[in-house]
Amino acid sequence: MTTYIEHLHLATTSRHRRLSALKKQTGQYYARVKRGVTWRIDPSATQSETWKIRNDAALARIAATCLTHPHATFIGPSAALLHGLWCWDRSPDVHILTHGRPGNESPTLPRIEIRCGHPRRSPIGASRISIPAARIIRHQVPAVGPIRTVRIRGSSIDRGRESVVSGSRRRMLLRVATLEDTLILCALTMPASHAFVTLCDGMRRLSHFNKHHQDRSRKAEERVRAALLRQLSRFPRGHRNVARARWLIQHADAGCESIGEAMLLWIVRSRKLHAVRTQFEVRQRPAESLVGARPASVYFIDIAFPREKVALEFDGRSKRGVSHSQIAHSYQSEGRRQRDLEAHGWVFERFIWDDLHHPEHSAARIEARLRGTRVESADRRIGSPNRRGRPRAPARDRCQRVECRCPECGALLNVLAS
Repeated sequence: MTTYIEHLHLATTSRHRRLSALKKQTGQYYARVKRGVTWRIDPSATQSETWKIRNDAALARIAATCLTHPHATFIGPSAALLHGLWCWDRSPDVHILTHGRPGNESPTLPRIEIRCGHPRRSPIGASRISIPAARIIRHQVPAVGPIRTVRIRGSSIDRGRESVVSGSRRRMLLRVATLEDTLILCALTMPASHAFVTLCDGMRRLSHFNKHHQDRSRKAEERVRAALLRQLSRFPRGHRNVARARWLIQHADAGCESIGEAMLLWIVRSRKLHAVRTQFEVRQRPAESLVGARPASVYFIDIAFPREKVALEFDGRSKRGVSHSQIAHSYQSEGRRQRDLEAHGWVFERFIWDDLHHPEHSAARIEARLRGTRVESADRRIGSPNRRGRPRAPARDRCQRVECRCPECGALLNVLAS
C-alpha cells in the first residue's frame, strides 16, 4: 500500500543534548516533536506550502509516538493522516489504541516552531510557522470495538545519543487501522464537518471514482456506502454518535475532488439542501454568437443544483497549475467554460478558502442564489457595524464592487468601481 510517512527523518537524542549543538554538528535544521525525539527538516520542505509543513509535522509526531508505544495501533485522525486522507485539522492530537487501561494521563507533545523561507533570498524575509501543542490520547478496545489493522513502513530513525550521524538507522513498522475502520472511527469521534471531509476522500479512494465514467463510479460508491453502513451496524444502538455517523456516511460524496469542495458540500448538506449533484455532467453546444461554430463540449460542475441551474464552484490553488502559462491557460479555459454555461441559463457562485471559514455567510449566499437574489461575499462587505450591531450604509463616495465581463476572454469579473 502507499506510504505517506517514509520521507520523514527522526533522530533520538539524550535528555541534556541541546538542539543548537545538534544543528551545529550536522548542519541540518531540527525541531523537537517529543521528549528525546527530534525531526530533521529538509531545507527544501520549508519552501513548500503551509498545509504541507503542518501535515509533515503531524506525521512526525505520529512517528515519534511509535517509539514510546511500539505495540499501539493508530486510529481516528492519526490513521487518516497515515492513509493520506484529507484532514481539515492540520494539527490534530495523536490517537492510539491500547489493550490495557488508558488512564487519565495524556502526554503532551511540545509546540513546534518551524522557520520557513530564507531571509536573504525572500523579499519579505524568513517567517515562522507555529504549530500548537498536542496530546497523545489513548483509547480502550471495548470502547471502540474490534479493529482490523495493517502495518505500513514508517520513517527512518537515527539511533544514537552522542552522535546522530554515527547512530544506527532502522525502519519503523506502524500498526494502523484499516481504511474502512479508520473512516468509521473518524465518523464517530471527529467533529462532524471534519469527519465529512475525511469520509468524502475515503469513499472516493475505495470506489475509485472517475467523473468520466459516472454510472460505474456511482454504483461503486453505493457499494462502498453500503459496506460502511453494515460495518457501522456492529456498534450497539446506544453507542455514542452512531446516529450522526450514519448520517455522515449516507450524505458523504465521492465526487469531491478536493478538500475545499468537500467542505463546501458539507455547508450545503448541513443546511438540508439535498437536491444537489457533484461532478454534474453538462453536454451542450456553445453559443454561436459568443464563440462561433464549435463542436459540443462536455463540462463538469463541482456542485450543481440542476433544477435551479445554480453552479457552486470552489476556486482552489491546485487546479490553477504552477507555472505562469498554466495559470493563464487555466483562467482562459475557465472563462470560456463559464461563458458557455451562462449562455444556457446557468448561474455561478464561486467560493475561496476564506469563504469556507465563514460557513454561515456562505450558506446565506447559496440560499440567496437559489432564491434568485444575491448576497455579497464576506470579504466584500462595506462598512463596519454601528453601536447597535447593525451594518452601516456605505458612503456614496466609497468604492463598490460591480460585475462586468472581460473584453478579451468574456469571463464574468467582480471589480471595484468608484
